[in-house]
Amino acid sequence: MGIVQRQEASLIRLAYVIVKDAHIAEDCVQEALIKAIKKCHTFKGKSSLFTWLISILINECKSHNRSRWKRVLKMYDIDRDHIEDHSESFVQRTYMSDCLMKLDNRYRTVLYLFYYEDMDIATIS
Repeated sequence: MGIVQRQEASLIRLAYVIVKDAHIAEDCVQEALIKAIKKCHTFKGKSSLFTWLISILINECKSHNRSRWKRVLKMYDIDRDHIEDHSESFVQRTYMSDCLMKLDNRYRTVLYLFYYEDMDIATIS
């Protein structure tokens, strides 16, 4: 199993944190993977392959957020009416997720990588 298959869910979650839309997050991951494959000869090995891929993904998400489509399309939140789990931990996770999504993108990305993906500060930077 390759790095993409092992880390696909993490990549999609990271993209979702940045673009706030599940479908667009998946598209950004696909675009980032295509760019990584096309530019694999530029990988210098100064970081792990996954860290390099994350930087490409973050740039792809930022590019999407700056695009004209971002200003045209209305973003939507999770439809909470269809979620059946109303346990206390779910409510707490939802609240934390909502708070995270309200932060500026640069802070949201760093906090997500640190707390949800267990990356250290050096790797994130």
